[in-house]
Amino acid sequence: MAEQEITTLYRVENPNIPVDSRLESGGTSHPELRGQWFSDSLDKALNYLPKAVRYKPEGQGARPFIGVDGAVVRMAQIPTSELEQYRAANHPIVRESQMDIEPTEDFIVPSELVVDALPIDDLVGESRMRINRYDEQASVATRVRGAVALRLAGIKAGDVQVEAHKTRENLTQDFAKFKPLVDDLKVRLENHEDSRNDEAYLGGGGNSRAFTLAWGGKEYVAIVPATREAWKPNAAVEARVQPLLAVQGVPHLEQIAAVSDEYGVTISERMPGMTLDSEMPLAAISSISQEQIDTLVDTILIGSERGIVFDPKLSNFLYDPTEGFGIIDFQSPDTYGVTARDAARQVSDIVTRINTMATGKSLPTTFEDFTYKRDGAIIRLGFLRKMRTAVSSKLSGDGLATVLDRVDERIRDIENGMPQLSDEEYINTTIQANLDEIHKQSELTRKGLGGWGTL
Repeated sequence: MAEQEITTLYRVENPNIPVDSRLESGGTSHPELRGQWFSDSLDKALNYLPKAVRYKPEGQGARPFIGVDGAVVRMAQIPTSELEQYRAANHPIVRESQMDIEPTEDFIVPSELVVDALPIDDLVGESRMRINRYDEQASVATRVRGAVALRLAGIKAGDVQVEAHKTRENLTQDFAKFKPLVDDLKVRLENHEDSRNDEAYLGGGGNSRAFTLAWGGKEYVAIVPATREAWKPNAAVEARVQPLLAVQGVPHLEQIAAVSDEYGVTISERMPGMTLDSEMPLAAISSISQEQIDTLVDTILIGSERGIVFDPKLSNFLYDPTEGFGIIDFQSPDTYGVTARDAARQVSDIVTRINTMATGKSLPTTFEDFTYKRDGAIIRLGFLRKMRTAVSSKLSGDGLATVLDRVDERIRDIENGMPQLSDEEYINTTIQANLDEIHKQSELTRKGLGGWGTL
């Protein structure tokens, strides 16, 4: 049996909109609604957010500010066939505007249609925020679009959770179920000269290591101190926990499951996909879609609005052909040495870094190496062009211009370099030069005079 087609409808409800539609404000005559009826276009729904920005009270030259405190975007999912019946009957649920419709007993949307409501003041991060200029309206609308996209993705995947988000205390209590696994890991690591030799090792830096854990049929990642002596309360734990608390329930961002102050350990759900890398298998990233890049930008915007500072290291990004991009290991601005960054700058930085995936060896020494570099460049070119489309619909003003400049610069770099990657004479000359340099550096190392080490 074919799966039933579903349409998502949207409605903005803003209690700050003036009530009398005959006012110059363009407010609503339906005080119980203070918004418009459901539309299958989110952009049309968002037009009602700053409904009174053109209103000038008598005797004053300035326009009033329209707040978003208490405003929500309400989403409903309805079988498309049923929506067509509403259209045929000219039901108010499908009208472009409710301004010329008088309330009647039929002026009702069935409550069972409503699947979710997103508080707008939560999305903008400040309930007292006012909208009095077009760019402010656009900023709020961008945040709302991103949150709606993420929430609908969660609904589709069955990931939207109705229970309250976990508190710091909940996370500490939940460590109990992981403790036996962590204790076993701790014993294993004490028997290794180098913890990176453990079979569960995923990666790490100077202060921590990541290891896989399995519990309750799911995979998790334990972030543990890099040295045995550091398995104790430390400031790094709190620096990891705070940003993770801020993005609970946001798809495609790392989700924390538990924390131990005693051990200095955090546990997160394992993100699906392969870590991006300069020499990763091309087949793993050959099917990146426009929708997945749209969602990546939405994820960055929502994380930015929640105060997250992304660390644009390539190893902090994963890609799964089905699930799309995932981001791990981010921080808060109050972390030592971390400063806040606006959303556009974060998008720009991340685009730059992801563009280094599949670049191949820095010193290619075979024709196969050059084939990889050429095919990787084609994939990155497609990524950048799709990214250009994504940011053009989600950013505006100077922020958009900054990101587009960065994207276009990277596109030009790839296009200008492509002819060389197919030029046999250039390839032969470069391979020989690279082999000579590798031999030179190896000889310096052998003689104790520096070099890169024996390659």
